[in-house]
Amino acid sequence: NYKPFFFTGNSDSNIRIWDAENFRQISILKGSRSSINKIIMDEKSGNLISASEDKNIISWNTEYEKILRKFRGHKSGVTCLSIHPTLNLLASGSRDNTVRIWDLRVRKELVILKQHQNEITSVIFNQETPHLVSSSRDSKICLWDMIAFRCKNFLILHPYGIKETKLHPTEFMFASLCSGLLCLWRADGHISWKSIIFKDVKLFSFKNCDELVTLKYSGWIRFYKKKRNSGQFYSKYGFSPFNRKQKRFFTAMEFNHDYSTLVLCDKMGKIVVYK
Repeated sequence: NYKPFFFTGNSDSNIRIWDAENFRQISILKGSRSSINKIIMDEKSGNLISASEDKNIISWNTEYEKILRKFRGHKSGVTCLSIHPTLNLLASGSRDNTVRIWDLRVRKELVILKQHQNEITSVIFNQETPHLVSSSRDSKICLWDMIAFRCKNFLILHPYGIKETKLHPTEFMFASLCSGLLCLWRADGHISWKSIIFKDVKLFSFKNCDELVTLKYSGWIRFYKKKRNSGQFYSKYGFSPFNRKQKRFFTAMEFNHDYSTLVLCDKMGKIVVYK
């Protein structure tokens, strides 16, 4: 009887849960006091964890639609979250320039990681090893050892602040985006490839192991495919579904689990779904 679902958050401080088959709203979670910046799912417990502009991180029980726990500590809005699947660790990044690590078993803060000089834009755990990748608007990527809780490497290649960082869906790699430059890195911090063809790109997402999709500020969506025996990508096709009057300020872009559906969310609370 399990039905696939997805969840969205917006500036109205509410989290909405949607049926992924017919795109109808299932329920709404109320209790945050400010804009929702990030939502992730704890696969072990089935609970949602949200980060908001009110400096709080909240764990939600979706079945009973209630707050289970609030994690407090950041001095400014929380922008990003990540959970390690086996270590029971939660990482959070904030506009206060810090990354905080939380123990989900005892629900307490373990350590504050201070290496960035600007807002944290992404935190992603390596799912296979005890390592964390953090990126910031200071143009720096940090690779963290989660056993010693120390920074083991700095990656400085982007000329401007990093917008977001994402794990590759199958390979032991991650990608980072700043204005005009998209880089793919190996887990050890060595660059796999870089491309400057991604000018004016606001968001990106991997479609599968050898394809990715980008969204420009103009609303133009373009799909790229990786060349054989090469790390470079070439433009496959693109389309612009919105005219100038319909231009939207998108804040998130993700594929579903089988990459058959692309979901876009904008600042006005609207959701656009493409098959």
